[in-house]
Amino acid sequence: MQTAFDDWAAEHQARLVSYAYLVCHDREEARDITQDVLLVLLRRWDTLTGDPLAYARRSITNAAIDRWRRHGRHVVHTPPRDDHPTAEPGPDEANRCTDSALAWQLCRELPPQQRAVVVLRYWADLPHDDIAEVLGIPASTARSHLKRALAALAPRLTQEDLT
Repeated sequence: MQTAFDDWAAEHQARLVSYAYLVCHDREEARDITQDVLLVLLRRWDTLTGDPLAYARRSITNAAIDRWRRHGRHVVHTPPRDDHPTAEPGPDEANRCTDSALAWQLCRELPPQQRAVVVLRYWADLPHDDIAEVLGIPASTARSHLKRALAALAPRLTQEDLT
């Protein structure tokens, strides 16, 4: 049991922390949430049915939503840290950083459920049915969340592009 879980956790932990960060947009909270989820997963490892990665993602999403509800929409986010700075970014890297920063600034304003659907769709590249399974919602609800999120982001993105 312990060895199988340890191997699985070693393989997926970094990606789960990244997913948690994208959902809650707070580096320290993402690490805490992921650690808590891995502890719960360890206790349930022998009796877990289904995909452990889907279970972990769903648990991370639920924890982020609980945090959002507990603290309201005015959560202070820890800015991302550049642990590995490079010499000088090239033009493509500078544009990619600007686009990425703008995208996450806009996504941060979405409710956690919509943000989770956007992250699962465009970061994890999951189809709607898999997103629904991960979040424990019907596929039609996953599509609806994605549609609402994109509708909320589209006018803001257009305004930002014009300025």
